[in-house]
Amino acid sequence: MKLSCCTQVNPEVILGKQYDILICACGYEARSTHFARTHIGTVEHKIAFAFGDRKELSRSKNEEMFTQLGYKIEDIVNGDYSYISQYLLGLCKLINKTNLVIAVDYSCMTKTMYASIINFFRYSDTLICNANIDFVYSIAKYYSHYEAEANVVVGPIPGFTSVMPPNAPTALIIGLGCEKGRASSLMEYIDPAITYLCYSDPVKEPRYLEDIFKANSEILAQTSPDKIFTYPISDFVTASLTLSSLIVPLKGSHRTILAPLGPKPFSLACLIQAVVNPEIDVWRISGGVSSTPIDVEAAGEFVTCFLGFEEDGLC
Repeated sequence: MKLSCCTQVNPEVILGKQYDILICACGYEARSTHFARTHIGTVEHKIAFAFGDRKELSRSKNEEMFTQLGYKIEDIVNGDYSYISQYLLGLCKLINKTNLVIAVDYSCMTKTMYASIINFFRYSDTLICNANIDFVYSIAKYYSHYEAEANVVVGPIPGFTSVMPPNAPTALIIGLGCEKGRASSLMEYIDPAITYLCYSDPVKEPRYLEDIFKANSEILAQTSPDKIFTYPISDFVTASLTLSSLIVPLKGSHRTILAPLGPKPFSLACLIQAVVNPEIDVWRISGGVSSTPIDVEAAGEFVTCFLGFEEDGLC
């Protein structure tokens, strides 16, 4: 299927919207259930994909809440995200509709998890003619960030890697996060010919911006101001346009890697850019299961992106 539409949606519109499928993640963060508890529209199929390896903090409470709300909890065992595609295929066959209306709350999903959902519809066959998907992100309350552990997982997200000539210079676009040293160690690992830095500003919580500067003071000081860009965390369109303005001039001359370390809406924007521009890579960088879990609460606001997929040709 091809991506036919991508735009930001007023969050108030989706709270009472009817969906064929609503997908959430059952994790250890308290905000895992926030959208599920807030949404009042009817849903035919409710699914919460649960992490098989992280059952601490709010995980048990989240399972109880999802069950009370009528969600079917599906465990992702050993990080096997291919199960998501298999499950969605079976569900789409069961629903047996050519036009689906779907919501995905990716607030507590890993990049690979919501990338798997995008890839399923991206590569879906004629079983579905149109998939109208609202990607919902619940903004987190401020919490004290920590110094990052070692980068355990470093590399392309499955389905979001390209083949470029080995002699092509690398352009690296980093979405800065708050983990100290993570961006600089990534630069050392890739050794790019050119680097652009992006971070969220303005933000509603000034302490978050302070954390960005503290965690990335060295790399920010070493980067030319004309290669540093900002985007509002609640403005998905601006983030996407910023990325596009950096990617387009690099086409054909560089191997471009997008490395979103910061807020998930920017990560989603990176994945969408890779759908539109399949010659670029999107990488994930994390501490893996050894990273320190934090019980993040919802601030109460949502950022919502609508993606429209349609089948090429007639259904």
